[in-house]
Order: sequence, then structure tokens, then C-alpha cells
Amino acid sequence: LSLAGVQDLEHRGMCRWLTAPLAIAIAAPQAECRGRIVSGRCALHRPYSWEDLKAHAANQSARYAAGEYPGRSPNGNAMYDRYKRWCIEHGRISNADYVVRYVRWHGGSALEPSLAPYLLDDGIEHWILWHHPNKTPGDTELDPASEAAVARALVAREIKGEASPSDVPLVCFQNVPPLRSIPTIAHSHVFLRVGSMLPEARRAI
Repeated sequence: LSLAGVQDLEHRGMCRWLTAPLAIAIAAPQAECRGRIVSGRCALHRPYSWEDLKAHAANQSARYAAGEYPGRSPNGNAMYDRYKRWCIEHGRISNADYVVRYVRWHGGSALEPSLAPYLLDDGIEHWILWHHPNKTPGDTELDPASEAAVARALVAREIKGEASPSDVPLVCFQNVPPLRSIPTIAHSHVFLRVGSMLPEARRAI
């Protein structure tokens, strides 16, 4: 997420829980990736296509065991690390505390753009479906079909009749436990294929 990307999200009204100082901090210029390992993580994740996401959602455990799963670019990982440091240095709160405090909750759930999205093909956006820990324990195993239904309901709330939620292609899954970076808040990763949406739905989202 570049500074231009942050500004685009703000223009579209999608950064509801991204404060201005944090937006500047996490969008700072970054060094070019040269294939190094960053913070002990794989620096060579490839962009995931729509078909990759669907295949991963259908068989996560086996794919993870084989070392195949979506991830951030090295720059994306560095940005995520800066975000977490910013939370501690400026708000003295954890990543999880920031989420609980600032996302826009609706009946215990919230659908928000990912601040540190996975590396994806063009036309795909990465969102997070959060569940408030007072309503859903962090270690809850979420049902994919139910999660997709909640995500679609929240999308419907945003588009407000401008288009049908069925016009919004999405893939939804909860990461396997070793990949859950905020284990105290149950959440699913939601991917919207905005490149193939009807114009009305795209504008509304």
C-alpha cells in the first residue's frame, strides 16, 4: 500500500479506521526488494490470482503443509511491521487493541480494507472480516459459508441498493492457526474481485 494507495482509499471512504499520522507512517518509501528474507518471513511470495485464492480456500491445510499460501511482498511485510511499531510508539496499544478501537463495528462484525494486503493480481482487493472478541472468542474456528454470508451482508450495507451483493464476487477464508497474526481476534480474509464487478457495485464499494 503506497501513499497514493492510502490517498485512493481515503478518497473512496474506505480508510475509516486509518488515522492520518498512521497512514503517513506506514506508507513511507521503502527499499527495493532484492529477494532477501525479511523478518524471518519468505520474501518471495508470488501474486495470487483469483483461481489461486479459490483453490487455497478449498484446501488450505494441504496447501499450507506443502508451503503454498498467499502472503505479502517484502515491502508489504515491512509496512505491516511499521504499522505495529507505530501502534506501540504512538498509542501504546497492540495491533489487536487498535483493531478493536477503530474499526466500524456492526453487530459484532466489521468488514474493512486490509492495511497490509497480500500480494494479489490486479483487480483483486484484500479486506478483513473482523469479529469483536466480546462476541466471538479469538480462537473460534469460523465457518467459511457463514463468513461469506456475513461479508455479503456487510457489502450490502455499503452498497445500499446500488447493486446486488451477488454482483460482488468474493472469496473468503480464515487462515490456518500458524498464519493468524492476530490470534486474539477471530477474523477471515475476504477477497473482492473488483475488476469484474458491475460499475454500480464498484462505485458503491
